[in-house]
Amino acid sequence: MNTGYRFEDLHHYKQARLHLADLIRIISEGLKALELKKAQVECDELLIKLAEDRFTLAVLGLFKQGKSTLMNALIGENILPTGVLPLTSVITVLKYGPQKKLLIERDAFMFTQEEPVSSLAEYVTEKGNPGNEKHVKKVIAELPSPFLQAGVEFVDTPGVGSSIEANTRTTYSFLPECDAVLFVTGTEAPVTETEIRFLNDIKKYTDRIFFVVNKMDLVSPEEINEITTFIQKTLRLQGGFEQVRLFAVSARMGINAKEKNDHNAYKKSGLETLENMLTSFMSARKTDAFLKSIVQKLLKIIDDETGKKSFDEAALQNKIATFPPGKNNTLKKDPHIIADRILQATENIRALQKSLQQDDLPELPAVYVADNKKSKPAFSPATGNKTGKIDIVADLQNKTCPVCAYLVGKTFDFMAYWQYQITADEKFRDEFAGHLGFCPLHTWQLLAISSPQGASIGFAKLFLNVSRRLNKLAQEPFQKKRVADLVHDRRNCPVCMMLREEEINYIHALSETVNTSDGMELYKRSAGVCMRHLDVLLQEKLMEKNYGFLLLHSMKNFERDVEDMQSYVLKRDARRRDLINKDEENAYIRSAIRLAGDRNYTVAWPSDAEI
Repeated sequence: MNTGYRFEDLHHYKQARLHLADLIRIISEGLKALELKKAQVECDELLIKLAEDRFTLAVLGLFKQGKSTLMNALIGENILPTGVLPLTSVITVLKYGPQKKLLIERDAFMFTQEEPVSSLAEYVTEKGNPGNEKHVKKVIAELPSPFLQAGVEFVDTPGVGSSIEANTRTTYSFLPECDAVLFVTGTEAPVTETEIRFLNDIKKYTDRIFFVVNKMDLVSPEEINEITTFIQKTLRLQGGFEQVRLFAVSARMGINAKEKNDHNAYKKSGLETLENMLTSFMSARKTDAFLKSIVQKLLKIIDDETGKKSFDEAALQNKIATFPPGKNNTLKKDPHIIADRILQATENIRALQKSLQQDDLPELPAVYVADNKKSKPAFSPATGNKTGKIDIVADLQNKTCPVCAYLVGKTFDFMAYWQYQITADEKFRDEFAGHLGFCPLHTWQLLAISSPQGASIGFAKLFLNVSRRLNKLAQEPFQKKRVADLVHDRRNCPVCMMLREEEINYIHALSETVNTSDGMELYKRSAGVCMRHLDVLLQEKLMEKNYGFLLLHSMKNFERDVEDMQSYVLKRDARRRDLINKDEENAYIRSAIRLAGDRNYTVAWPSDAEI
């Protein structure tokens, strides 16, 4: 068993939680692209739950089984209203807070309403809020209770089976939120057919169910054994539960004992055993139960869509048929690629579920390794978007270095393509991490077009890979320059490699153009190339007369720009700014590009020595 990822280790739990979040995000984005809105919303709710690290322990059962009294006994205070009449159809959440306060969430209200805890009955009972006329969606009571300090949301539900159908609907609609359940039954008619049906619905969302038989003070000690034996047998045979964790309690005796500080009576009520089990569970096993619950819910969402044949070929073709005519499917919209990503992420979720069932996590690779860092990476520019064919005639009409302008366009297309890929596709994130990303310049350029969220998704594995490689280096004998190997330079950066190839192709096409009479005339009227690309162009097989022409052309452009710059200064000094034209205003930028190249394409010259 892989002890490196035991859940008692908070660090490894966080890694597992974030890995699961990555998979949910991929699935959610795919569902959104396929316009499966209900499933996407459900996925997003799971993502919110993961982000909040919110573990929900719900108390469920039929109407009037003593659920609220049981919760009061466990937290040691009569907070929740109890009585013979049913509560209204409102979910009540108890959570830890340094001070007592009540937060009311209403339908169609943006902000929560704060009230004293003593007013709870005004919102959750039929007497205080008949038929939920106050449109309360949820009530949250924050309490400084030690029982709640483990970071659990302890939830009271209206229950099912009463004359108020809204209560049953509210309880059933809350089932997807449950991470673990206290299922409360009674002594009068323990484990009815209605309860078995209810339990079968609960099991669709969580398998962490603790059974409580309440009101044991109403029967004799001999009857207690008969009742518990009957319940366990019924749950195994009719409910399909292999393991039944059953606690016989009297919630009424328990709350009375706590109010009187009578430890013996509390122990006799059965509540001490139940409380100790729950406290142990929430401190030691809550984290793995939380992830198991999220995984189970997520797989149900995907299985439901699979059952509807949402990912079948016919459904994908129907989706393609909705595209506007004459437009090709882009990578972001191709339903087949999107469906494949969803199904691949689902397979990873199933592998995670299998590991979680063994109370373990799959070991992540110690280091993401590409086949060969200095070889052409799998995510080569050939697989990315292309700006189209080289058009020298059009490029020479711009007032900048045509080679730089072309390469800036190639860089942006490459970056935009891979920014999307490493955000949307885990395989590309693995490749990106395995090849250690880009050189410093292109790392910052990629970050410049990324949102904070996109960068956090796309770069996380890269940074984690560097961290793991540093850890590996720390275990080995010291060697100089080993750390430097973790950062690309222009020789092995994938973007630099792509740009060198494109630069060669463009310069070759430009030299062929300049060697023609029409091309020569076109070049005369252009801004020419920058110094770097002039140097590379002069290495090409040019007609002999063109060598001097290219040098003099660049010289004349520098002189023309200097004249414009001086004219600009003169008109500024003479306070005749109205006479300044655009050529004069931008002359210094043109010459800077001619000297240093476009600022968005600045790479070292081949002859530069290593720093």
